[in-house]
Amino acid sequence: MPNVVALLLVTSLLSVTGKPAALPTVQQFFVGCTKGRGILKVMVSRARSVTVASVGYLEPDGTLVVAQTVSQEAKAETHREWRLREVGPDRFTGTLSTASGPVTGQTYRDGLHLTFRMKGGMIADQQLTLAADGLSVVNVMTVRKFGIVVGRLLENIERCPAVG
Repeated sequence: MPNVVALLLVTSLLSVTGKPAALPTVQQFFVGCTKGRGILKVMVSRARSVTVASVGYLEPDGTLVVAQTVSQEAKAETHREWRLREVGPDRFTGTLSTASGPVTGQTYRDGLHLTFRMKGGMIADQQLTLAADGLSVVNVMTVRKFGIVVGRLLENIERCPAVG
């Protein structure tokens, strides 16, 4: 199941609208540099460790772009790009370079729920929840085929340490 790991957004204290925020939203968390570490369990395979290095930024129109490098135990490193844009109150749409269709999303109090189709007829359901202190995100992704769970990722994402 290639590219089952999915990640999202980085660090900024400005909201997508440019207004200051006390703590970042999940989307704002991914502006800048983040690192994720997780465990991926795919049906009939042993669990594998996964790391994801991301760099995100906002385009002038508010689109969040996140470039990622995914390292999965016993597999070649892969690269992908997320592009997410707010299309209404608490609603997002976009693309993921490794998905086979559009990404749709909805925010809730401290998180973001994303869904997208993957190659091979699989559907990914991803919940990203921002910690109360705004310093990390928990990513829980479930992948289904024909309604049956075929993979699950549990990942903790943190901001990169400040340099200098």
